[in-house]
Amino acid sequence: MSEEMKSETDNIQEQSNEDFDVIFVSKANDGTVVATTPLSIRDQKLQLALGQYDPENKKYSVYLNEGISPSKSISVEEIEELSTNTQNDLNKVLRINAYNRKLINKNDIVGKTVESIDTNINTEIKLTYGNVDEGRNKKKKLEECKRFIKDFNTSIKVQQLTRNAITTSYVEGNWISYLRHEDKDNYTVDIYPLGVCEITETMINGEPVIWFNIKELRKRLQKVYRKTKNKKPLMFENMEEEVKNSYPKEVYEAFLNKEDYAVLDNKYTGIIRINNLNRKYGVSPILRAYTDLSMLDTFADSDRINSKAKAKKIIHQKMRKETMGQDYNKDFFPEVSYAHSNFMDAFKQNTVVVTSPPTVEEISYVEPKVEMTSKDTYNIYRSKVLSTLGIQFLMDSGSQSVSTASISVTQLMRTINAISEQLEDILKKWYRQIILDNGYPLDYTPDVNVIDTEQLEAELKHSLAILLFSTMNCSYATAFEILGLDINDEVQKRTMENEKKYDEIFRPHGSQYTNSEKQNPEDNKGGRPADSNNKVKQQYDKTRQEALQ
Repeated sequence: MSEEMKSETDNIQEQSNEDFDVIFVSKANDGTVVATTPLSIRDQKLQLALGQYDPENKKYSVYLNEGISPSKSISVEEIEELSTNTQNDLNKVLRINAYNRKLINKNDIVGKTVESIDTNINTEIKLTYGNVDEGRNKKKKLEECKRFIKDFNTSIKVQQLTRNAITTSYVEGNWISYLRHEDKDNYTVDIYPLGVCEITETMINGEPVIWFNIKELRKRLQKVYRKTKNKKPLMFENMEEEVKNSYPKEVYEAFLNKEDYAVLDNKYTGIIRINNLNRKYGVSPILRAYTDLSMLDTFADSDRINSKAKAKKIIHQKMRKETMGQDYNKDFFPEVSYAHSNFMDAFKQNTVVVTSPPTVEEISYVEPKVEMTSKDTYNIYRSKVLSTLGIQFLMDSGSQSVSTASISVTQLMRTINAISEQLEDILKKWYRQIILDNGYPLDYTPDVNVIDTEQLEAELKHSLAILLFSTMNCSYATAFEILGLDINDEVQKRTMENEKKYDEIFRPHGSQYTNSEKQNPEDNKGGRPADSNNKVKQQYDKTRQEALQ
């Protein structure tokens, strides 16, 4: 009986190991039999996947048209109006930002300040991972997470993002971004302008909810979609295709449904605000310099008019009063006409030689009696603008020489560092979210630190590295990072040098600095040589050593 059961079991195992196909058969209304095999299903799925696959992983982004044009000039009354309740008025913030962009292109002080910020920002980011419990699998996951974060930073161009975030926040007071992605990879960061995005009063986990204005998006995307000679689109066929490829899915769905607004997913948004005073919108510090900049423009306009007046040559030919006769009723027009024609004929020549008739008393230049704005007045207002923007001139009180003055940008750097702190929070938030999306524990979320904008000089870096390594007993990795060296690269180089015995190959040449004169082993010991002929000194040293012990 047991043998029969065993044979049946063997037959079942053999049957289970056999290959078989399942075919779905159905009959249509006209009697046609339709059969679907696993091969055809697989081919359909494969064709669909290949059709949707993008080997280049392209992520599109779009530059939007400006919503507001800047004012030609700005009056004191307009400055007063813009400075009132600014943090709650989106239209005022947009007008200020438009004028700021114009100032960057036009004004030397504002333009150079923003350029200095953009070119001197330290875009180095330091990631610090917490302690991970002992265990091979946990350490392996941590290394995988580190590689994933590194690839993520590369894909979003984190250094370029840092530069853009800090500069834009300073110029416009606000910076709104969104981490767009497909499933769990192919991340990109989109920067959205105010007007298209609006900051609401609602907060989620301490961060404001962002509304995306679909009507404004349609308005700013209005353009001609160009095509090739074969009627194929150069980029996108229409606005719908552009929105689908360039904006988050919640925006695309609202666009299709003809909604007025879309709510951006708070988990993937990032917002920086400065000078918002616990209100909705931030305000650029450049606004505070408008009054002094307006005075400088007034001085420049006045000097420009005066310069034009001075440039005009006015020559006055004065006639004698006797030309009019004793009773001043004589017809003097012929004499005046002759004198004028005589002078004009002579003035046409390169070398002017004029012989005036006796009726002419004097020929003289008439210069406008106007004064240009003094240099000191200009410098006072320029210094006020620079101070408002965070730049100050430090003058040695004991010297009046301009060469002894130095520039202090401490306040400006503090403003930049305050912006960097908000960027650190955004990056850490995104790191947490992508770690969750990819199934890693939150314990692997790194702390983010944007290196202080006050860049270290070479000598200061050297001193700091010595302090941390020799005094504070920090790691090799920390000391190497300060000096701008890669620890892994240095490990590989040192390992290779040890294997090839570079120390023996590059042994120092013999010289007075590497070899003693007598080559006595006793001389290599510390203290005075034992074979010294000075017996008194030897006895003194011996007694002193015994006393110290």
